[in-house]
Amino acid sequence: MKNLLKKKVFIIPAVIILYIILVTNAPKLASVLAFGLGAVAIYYFYFKSSKFKSRNIVVKITTGIAIFFGMLFFGIRPMSSETHQSNDQKVAADKVNVEQQKKEKKLAEEEQTKKLEEEKAKKETEERAKVKAEENKKKAEEEALKAQQEEAKKASAESSTSSSSVQSNNSSAVAKQEQHTTNSGVMVWLSATGDDYHSIDHCGRMNPKKARQVTLEEAKRGYKPCSKCHPPQ
Repeated sequence: MKNLLKKKVFIIPAVIILYIILVTNAPKLASVLAFGLGAVAIYYFYFKSSKFKSRNIVVKITTGIAIFFGMLFFGIRPMSSETHQSNDQKVAADKVNVEQQKKEKKLAEEEQTKKLEEEKAKKETEERAKVKAEENKKKAEEEALKAQQEEAKKASAESSTSSSSVQSNNSSAVAKQEQHTTNSGVMVWLSATGDDYHSIDHCGRMNPKKARQVTLEEAKRGYKPCSKCHPPQ
């Protein structure tokens, strides 16, 4: 088994497989392995191998250069790959952050729009309530005015009824006066001024103290009947 491990045919593929595994899973260890193998190769060729020592200087220099560049390539490449991978992850993280910021910004804009719409709706509701209150106030004022007009109309009707009652009473008084003067002749009243004769001594603006009573026949000679108290004709 030891003889098999000493043979290059087994060692080289095993190292290559190990390097590939480390490059995929642990790039830093792969770099350490590459530099370590380079150092071992330099130590083996230049200090242990008598066969290599007998080679000419060109071979030695060429081999040294090849080992050096191999160490650089296989040692730095995994770390570069890791750095590139880290950069990719950073870019992906930045992209995720940008997307998250866009989502948050969009959400904030939606909330702002919703808030503005709610404020607009509230303002419209208040405006409608204000208009409705003004309409109700105007309607109440119109109803109050209408009630006042109806009251005034009712009062006017009552006043007319009262006037009719007074006129009726006056007519009754005239009738009584006529009945009282039936046996002695129909009597009417004359005012101190004016061209009418009256059935009562206080018709219109007549002064009862200055009114005088005469017979109807006497009054007809120079006066005309009053249109207000309607004396006999």
